[in-house]
Amino acid sequence: MAGNYMGAGPRKGKTFDWPYNHLADGVGDVTPLSFLILMQNAAERSQSRDADALILLPRAIRKGLREASKVRIEQLNTEYPWIKRVLQPLAGLRVPAEPQVLFDAWTEDATAEAAVKIARKEGALPPVLINSYRKTEWLHREADLADRLTKMASSQTDQTGATICLASSALAQRF
Repeated sequence: MAGNYMGAGPRKGKTFDWPYNHLADGVGDVTPLSFLILMQNAAERSQSRDADALILLPRAIRKGLREASKVRIEQLNTEYPWIKRVLQPLAGLRVPAEPQVLFDAWTEDATAEAAVKIARKEGALPPVLINSYRKTEWLHREADLADRLTKMASSQTDQTGATICLASSALAQRF
């Protein structure tokens, strides 16, 4: 249907789990709408090309991810009006990236303060702020938190910032 790999070989990932891996949030959930948008967009783009024996082209699946990400960010923006502000300093960031790279970009841009201000103004749930952004300082609170953040940063292309902030909000209930 789509071939075995997202590229010429396994380095780009397996086609079967690539959409899930790139749409999943910090706790591994994928919204049905995001998945459907990705697949619908990929199918439409694949129809317009000579796909040989493939129904879905890997390039079309990647472009479908971009469309699904845009829609997901708009969805999140209704609940978290600060989400677009959080994504701004991450524009152009290459992933995978260590969580510290994300935190440094947010710190340099005063993102946390701006996001909290937006949340207060809009009466929305604010992002969860952590006292320190150093990985070693939060490892004692939850052993796999740094691994989760790293996995999210490496698995999310267009939603990286949104995912990490939402994961932070979700994890706040655990602390």
